[in-house]
Amino acid sequence: MVFVPFTGIDNHNNNVTFGAALLGSETTDTYVWLLKNFLKAFGKEPKVVVTDQNPAMRKAIEEVFTKSRHRLCTWHVMNKLSMKVGANLCNSTDFKEDICSIVWTDALTPEQFASGWASLIEKFNLSDNEWLVDMFDLRHSWIPAFYRDDYMAKADEVQIVAPPPSKRDRVAELIGHTQSSQHPASHCTYQTLSRMSIACVFKLKHIR
Repeated sequence: MVFVPFTGIDNHNNNVTFGAALLGSETTDTYVWLLKNFLKAFGKEPKVVVTDQNPAMRKAIEEVFTKSRHRLCTWHVMNKLSMKVGANLCNSTDFKEDICSIVWTDALTPEQFASGWASLIEKFNLSDNEWLVDMFDLRHSWIPAFYRDDYMAKADEVQIVAPPPSKRDRVAELIGHTQSSQHPASHCTYQTLSRMSIACVFKLKHIR
């Protein structure tokens, strides 16, 4: 069984649980049923939906949340980095600094990100890495540089704060438009992730 709590953040930056469900499977039909019931209960779609790369969930979102913007969770993409490029490279300080400087920031323009990514690929000889090629093709859906002008990238309008999920979590986010106090400029840290509303809000945890 999969336990699915729906959790968000209120205007006081406190966690609020909207509801929960127990799912017998993680198929597209199951997620469609779940999201339709969420929509029926709350009366409107979330402005933005952020998920991991679960294909069943992606199809369900496309079917049910037709007005929502769907993005990939940056944390989940980056959490695969060690497996996809190798632990030795991920332990390199130069590599970590270079990739963090272009991924965990909304200070870059899309053109600056693309230039920085190309330099990173060349510097560390990663042009043959198919996963990185795929992630670059999907850059509009997970790189902050491509939604820096959206309301989600503004800390004075949206604030989602939650700890990173465990490795066994299947995570998605349902992010609404909330007001919060303004925060100072952030750097390449997990706080950057939270302040740009990418932190995980809707967690799907497997029950053993």
